[in-house]
Amino acid sequence: MPAAERHTFPARHRIAKRREFLAIGHHGRRHDTRLLRAFVSQAADINAGARLGITVTKRVGNAVMRNRIKRHVREAFRTNTWPSGVDIVLIATAAAATATGAELARCVQTLAGRLAGQARPTGKQP
Repeated sequence: MPAAERHTFPARHRIAKRREFLAIGHHGRRHDTRLLRAFVSQAADINAGARLGITVTKRVGNAVMRNRIKRHVREAFRTNTWPSGVDIVLIATAAAATATGAELARCVQTLAGRLAGQARPTGKQP
């Protein structure tokens, strides 16, 4: 039997420090969906992969609910393609408490699409 594939979320893809969360929230661009609010900022190392920070407050639900939302969002982040060199802070709204994992994944996928669209050059096309 083949070894099970490990699906991890390595530390290099995480935003963990409070000052980083605050800086991204203050200087980043805001994108809203029904379930998530995103703040996106250019990372210090533009060659690094995208990094994610997740905030789920007590207003959303109890610890079990908050951790469930974070697990679904992390998995959706891990399975989508993100532009290099961006830091993303996702804040769950109260509506996320009743959302399914598929709905949360769809919101994360929508945000990934918006960011991929911004990565393209703008202006007149020939």
